Amino acid sequence: MLLPNMKLKVPECEPHIALDHAQGELCFVSHAHSDHTSAVRSLKPLFATEETLHLANAKTAHPIPKNISLLGAGHMLGAAQLFARLDGQSLTYTGDFKLSPSLTCKGAQIKECDTLVMESTYGSPSMRFPSREEVLSHMEKWVNANSSKNAIIFGAYTMGKAQEIVKFLNDFCGITPIVSSRIDSICAKYEELGVRLLRVRSGTEESNEMAKSPFVAVMPSRSVNLQFGSSLSGALNMNVLTALASGWAHSFRLPVDRAFPLSDHADFSEMLQYIDSASPKKIVCALGRGEEMAMHLKKLGYNAIADSQIGERIAMQATLK
Repeated sequence: MLLPNMKLKVPECEPHIALDHAQGELCFVSHAHSDHTSAVRSLKPLFATEETLHLANAKTAHPIPKNISLLGAGHMLGAAQLFARLDGQSLTYTGDFKLSPSLTCKGAQIKECDTLVMESTYGSPSMRFPSREEVLSHMEKWVNANSSKNAIIFGAYTMGKAQEIVKFLNDFCGITPIVSSRIDSICAKYEELGVRLLRVRSGTEESNEMAKSPFVAVMPSRSVNLQFGSSLSGALNMNVLTALASGWAHSFRLPVDRAFPLSDHADFSEMLQYIDSASPKKIVCALGRGEEMAMHLKKLGYNAIADSQIGERIAMQATLK
């Protein structure tokens, strides 16, 4: 999710810093998902982690400004939070984050701050997920029970989630999956960054041979649904099961044979855990259900507002009072 038009003004850092968009003199790119990398495509001056720069194909990077540091966000490989400090005042912009570690990156770091600008994708008390360990265990049992007699097609976001699913299949199930050409290209970038991912690129002689008997594949989520599985079943002359791994599986019936609530975002419980550890004086709820999250936090006694209530600029002098 994107925080539209919000800019951060830090004293002694002359440019307004655009947070995950390109409408600023200097841009912070929190991670490499395409809805956060408009600054890369616009060739704007930007800063990010080395992993994000590599995954987003950024040609150049601006030095991280004075008074700003980057913290791990746990959303995907290279994802970062922005932490700004001046004269004893501090602000954290989380971007998309997750506290629990995944198979391809560590969980989010937390620093105490005066103002917390926090993503609220799952900013509702109803959005509390099972533990990651429990979800992965259910996935492992399902794959092991079905992979010998069926083709299994996992749908996943091309960058981030797809690589975690490949890593899961490698490490938990001992399976080397077929992957789409785009997912394979990003897996190669992950390997350049130190994450080993065993897979076979679709369209190769090896993948064509694998598809003659039950196999497991990871494909872009937009392509994977029950209709796709049925069509592929006829083409391959074998039963095909489809699956998705998404936090939305917790609340919605997704159009696949099996859905698992494996999210790369913090759920409501993790958001509260983050707030408890960061001890902010003020919370700006953004990136999703900001107004709903702010309402619930106010009921719990926090000084919280939605990003829609503050306009497009956050000035540390004003926000941190």
